[in-house]
Amino acid sequence: MSDLRPKGVEIEIGGQKRTLLFTINAIDEIQEKCNMPLLDAMKYVAQAADGETDHDTVQNFRAIITVLLNDENNGSLTEKEVGRMIDIGNYSSVAWTVLNAYGISNPDPDEEDDEEDEEDEAPNVETGQ
Repeated sequence: MSDLRPKGVEIEIGGQKRTLLFTINAIDEIQEKCNMPLLDAMKYVAQAADGETDHDTVQNFRAIITVLLNDENNGSLTEKEVGRMIDIGNYSSVAWTVLNAYGISNPDPDEEDDEEDEEDEAPNVETGQ
């Protein structure tokens, strides 16, 4: 039997290899820190990946990275410490890695479509007709 536990996405940041994974705890904390739903918060990560550096983008991106790094091993990094790990040289690549981690944390859209198709194949199963 294969290991079904999510593995996350590896990144080297602050001189250490780390794993980014959107756990339920991380999602809840991101939404709390950013004061918005996760999908809205991820828009700031996408803007960071495109090189945007306005105040709201940097602030929310840094909060998200901090949560993900701390969630990995119950860490206690501050946003200022994480901010020192990210510079103009790795800003966009870190954001792309976060987007990648977010992507693997979501089900493949084809998997959801397959489940719906299976339900549609036998519409009368539930009613017994």
